[in-house]
Amino acid sequence: MKIIYKTSAAFSITVLVACGGGGGGVSTETTTAITASYPEGVSASSPTAVTASSSTTITASVNIPPNQKFANWIDTLVAAVINHNSAQFIHTLQAALPFGDAIAAPTKVPEGKLISAYISEIASGAKIPTVTNLGFESFFKSYVKADCFGPSVAYTLHDDFVSGANQNGTLPSGDLGMWLARESNQTTGRPCSAAQLDSLINPIKQRTNASMMLSARMRALAISAGGLPASGATVDVTSGMDTLYQSLLPTTPVAVTGSVTSATVSNAGGVYTYTFTALASGGGKNKKIVIQMVHDGTATNYTGRLTYATTGGDSCTQANGGAAGVKTSVGTVRYLRISSSETQLSARSSNVCVAGTRNNVTTTFSDYVALTSNNEIDPAVTETSNVKGWTQEGSGFNRYAATYNPSTLVGNYKFAWQAGINDDKSRMFTMVVQRDSTTEDLSAKAFFGFSGSMTDTSAGAGNLKGMICNWAGPANSHTPGNNFQFQSIKLSSTASDWDFATGSGTNKISYAPTVSCTSGATMKFDVNADGTLGATEGNSITTDLDVVDTTKSVQETIEARGFVNPALY
Repeated sequence: MKIIYKTSAAFSITVLVACGGGGGGVSTETTTAITASYPEGVSASSPTAVTASSSTTITASVNIPPNQKFANWIDTLVAAVINHNSAQFIHTLQAALPFGDAIAAPTKVPEGKLISAYISEIASGAKIPTVTNLGFESFFKSYVKADCFGPSVAYTLHDDFVSGANQNGTLPSGDLGMWLARESNQTTGRPCSAAQLDSLINPIKQRTNASMMLSARMRALAISAGGLPASGATVDVTSGMDTLYQSLLPTTPVAVTGSVTSATVSNAGGVYTYTFTALASGGGKNKKIVIQMVHDGTATNYTGRLTYATTGGDSCTQANGGAAGVKTSVGTVRYLRISSSETQLSARSSNVCVAGTRNNVTTTFSDYVALTSNNEIDPAVTETSNVKGWTQEGSGFNRYAATYNPSTLVGNYKFAWQAGINDDKSRMFTMVVQRDSTTEDLSAKAFFGFSGSMTDTSAGAGNLKGMICNWAGPANSHTPGNNFQFQSIKLSSTASDWDFATGSGTNKISYAPTVSCTSGATMKFDVNADGTLGATEGNSITTDLDVVDTTKSVQETIEARGFVNPALY
């Protein structure tokens, strides 16, 4: 049966209905009731990560269980459209969607919209996470850069060669910014800015969204056990969470066993705290997951924070004091809902070396990681100065912030990362996303360059400073230039993925890896990153980076083009 509802010339819903079958019941709980105890609309997805769906016509395979009245469900869905209540619309629609495989529209939308809606369905009890959507390994994902970003580049007869340096050599991976215009295929691949921003955010996204799904399930279990706790009380949902946890543990390539040791929901004057601790063993390694989310449900425009710590069983040695410990990945997420159209987010992650065994990793995060007054990981504290400081193992320190509309993902996004604790600069992506309300197209302007170090607390240290073309080559200089990399990209309402916007100047990323960003007639370098040097490859390359506006700094230039620093960075 196919039912089409049209409420205006600009908005229509097409629902393909498969009566009967699986799926969960539809929650009658209102969005406001959930928001009071759980943060709806919050997820840590990249604005350029897309999934199948459409922003104007939603086509979905809907599985309504035999005991669920279809008329009630569709009436609620249509009422949401008539009342222009997008949150209720997504909330109701997702109640009947097995997330991840049921949306079959010809176009795509940012996945953050669907993930946050799916998390809300878990919180309401309409959905239960599965291993497809919440795998155990979500907590242990590592950063893997996009192929187009920062390849290892061979060079000969380097222009900046000085006595004692290497005139011929290879520049290390990760230092060169957006080297190729597109990911993979240089004709049809995704723009590099979209691919790399997804790659950067992916580990934070995996851990954050998995943590929020688990916390949402805890809320649903508390509701089903008699309701959320009264002020001053705590509800224990350990048994129910252990049942879920067992379904998430992998059996291949190595069988993993484990248990939830504690899962509680507490209430202190309308501030809800979700606490979860679980252990796992497999492949000769002991692992641990610790999560705590504190949500202020006393106001419609809520605030809160999420903190997680995971150990994969790898050992480490503290730089300060030399104590043996366990390498622990820690993340903090701070969120603030300003209005229905504005959410502010700050997400930080790093590794710390926690002395002792995995049992030292507890919900008292301040015992083993340096936190700011806002209970976020402090980027200014490293292991060389404090045993609770961040280490440079893995991808170092990652700092992500966004101010965005949770319904459209229009907003401003900023991601900085620094691998070495002694580096004097961090690498930075900034992006502003806009939406055409008539065509439903999304457009974005992406800027890449270098910023101040994570330990620099001076005013303006977190601004985009400019491009460094020779970070690690002979006679390198870490002084940013008055230029930067820029891509202008677009997600059309009829397209399957992001692509470059039309017009000139949409891809300004090319340069030579020298201090001047240009190369002479004899220098060669691997321009196309194919692993070989052609006879004249890299000769006489002039820079095609974007440049500052007259009298403006790099930061002032990108602000003039529409970017606004996220408030919680």
